Amino acid sequence: MNLKVAIVVVVYNKSVNDSLTLSSINKASLGPDIVLVLDNSTKENNNSVLCEESAFAYYSMNGNAGLSKAYNKALDILPKDVDIVVWADDDTDFPSDYFEKLRNHCDVHNDSKVYLPVVLSKSMIISPSFFTSEGVRPFGSVEEIENNKSITAINSGMAVNIGLYKNYRYDEKIFLDYLDHDFMYFCRRNDIKICIMEDVKINQSYFAEENKSKKLLKIRYKIYKKDFKYFCKKWKFGFIKTKLELLRYKWAYFWH
Repeated sequence: MNLKVAIVVVVYNKSVNDSLTLSSINKASLGPDIVLVLDNSTKENNNSVLCEESAFAYYSMNGNAGLSKAYNKALDILPKDVDIVVWADDDTDFPSDYFEKLRNHCDVHNDSKVYLPVVLSKSMIISPSFFTSEGVRPFGSVEEIENNKSITAINSGMAVNIGLYKNYRYDEKIFLDYLDHDFMYFCRRNDIKICIMEDVKINQSYFAEENKSKKLLKIRYKIYKKDFKYFCKKWKFGFIKTKLELLRYKWAYFWH
């Protein structure tokens, strides 16, 4: 099957030349057919020119419009003949054989609509993960992932059959956090078939691991708190669960 694959990379206040994601894509043994850069930057940069030099498609969001609006804009402007869209932040380390293995999984599991890599942070599996009554929790091993009915995942390296978006748009009331979990919750509720790409490993860094500034962490936590509260209200998670999860997250950010 000759699939047309696009990757959407959202950058924020970063030169595309400094993006780990775009650097790793350039080193891929078999790259995507289209690289679309959505720029959420609030600072002046030369990304439009740099993207043109690298043959990347480019679109400026004219400031930080949030991840949901950037994703929906990407869906609006991607060519109509795209079959698979891959989502990525600007700091995701893609293995050189990612796109080759993705195409293989799409051929073998052509009844699936969502393809999930195994995302690692300091050797811990952070995606896929699963929902519990206490929030999102990690799997202990790859073997535990298969057939888990509460599965969720983060956007990094997530590949989606473009046809799925005929019935779905990203919720623009979610600015950043839980946008991926909101999408996965939609998939579970609608019995969308998901393929776990166990042989595809991606390395991803947490914001809190890379940033020690208390000011930046407080800004980041404020965004998380608002998005998480909306997500819990939307999917009717309990008040106590929401409060406990926010306390756990705050502890992880500021005191861990």
